[in-house]
Amino acid sequence: MMNNAFNLIDSASGLLDRTGVVGSNYPSGFQKAVDYFQARNGGRKSQYDLSYEGSRDEFVHTPIFNEMLYISTTSNDFNTHLIESIANKTRHVELCLKPKYLQLDYPGSVGEVIIMPGSNLMQEIDPTVLKVLAKRGAKCKLHPITCRLDISLCKERIEIIEGHFSGVDVVSKSTRVHAADSSELGLIAKYLGKEVTRLYLRRPGTYCALYDNIDQMDTWLNSAKSGVIRMDHYKEDIDEYLEHYWRHHDDNVSLY
Repeated sequence: MMNNAFNLIDSASGLLDRTGVVGSNYPSGFQKAVDYFQARNGGRKSQYDLSYEGSRDEFVHTPIFNEMLYISTTSNDFNTHLIESIANKTRHVELCLKPKYLQLDYPGSVGEVIIMPGSNLMQEIDPTVLKVLAKRGAKCKLHPITCRLDISLCKERIEIIEGHFSGVDVVSKSTRVHAADSSELGLIAKYLGKEVTRLYLRRPGTYCALYDNIDQMDTWLNSAKSGVIRMDHYKEDIDEYLEHYWRHHDDNVSLY
């Protein structure tokens, strides 16, 4: 089992400082959009970038695709239901494909790549998966927030691509991507037309509902009903999402 990162580092920012990887800023207008959403959602709690199984009456929000905001409830079944209930596209979105962190382009060839989560979730990836994929020649792209012990453990099992190299660049050079639903990079890979295999965690990741519907990405990316919000149209998009949310709020969905 991989090491629990919280036993080794004080915080994610501390590890980023030590590795020389710098996080990019929030999208322009991010906080204004969050404030608008919280003022319009009927007084329901919305928390930043948390992943846990809760209810359709609790929200989480996080930046996504560099220039967008992703809003979802803490019920993955309900989030999936909302996306599956999208009838048509209402906009056209082209993603801004730049690194989430300020990282280097990867100089080598990639082929098949595994996108690893940070040390806080790495122990949830089955080591057997790494072993099988390593035999196929796959490389392992480490998350920027990976502690030294976990880096060493990965090196014993598979060829690694260090965390200071850009995940977006690595994905763009790959032929096949294996990613958990805690990572945007699998979604970016799908957008780029790559083959994507999902790695399952013990609990739903931040983008679980989007991965549940990854083959319908063109539909949910081009509809604010998915919770994917454009910063330059945040009021319009948030209103569209909330109208969809309330329309389906009392639908009978299991396990919520």
